[in-house]
Amino acid sequence: MKALAVVVLATLVQVGCNAPPRSAQNTFWGGPNSAEMGERVANRGLYGSLKIAHVRHSESDGHMRVEFELLNKSAREIRAEYDVEWFDATGNTLPAIRAWRPLTVGGGGMEVLQARASHPDATSWRLHLRGSNPTH
Repeated sequence: MKALAVVVLATLVQVGCNAPPRSAQNTFWGGPNSAEMGERVANRGLYGSLKIAHVRHSESDGHMRVEFELLNKSAREIRAEYDVEWFDATGNTLPAIRAWRPLTVGGGGMEVLQARASHPDATSWRLHLRGSNPTH
């Protein structure tokens, strides 16, 4: 019985070691009335390579829209994922279908992400970025 437990434990450890690592994410937040963009950095490698150059806010059909201009400061391609959360004026999360979306930015390149709030009460956002490169 002990031998079976050891085999099962060894198998679980092996499976866990072979699973791809989950990248830490960086979070940025703001809104059209924010003086500055806030940030929480958990992935220093990605933060050092992928910068938010500009954020633009607009409105379309009564819903907030935001564009994030991302700049790859490194010479190599960055593969990452992003997600956007929306909040109302009291800071409550607004209902939305959330999913990580792929993002690829060539070395020295730029990419513009566009997002539209799912609810007309949105007054602020949070952008989550996580790397999918082994080094990010």
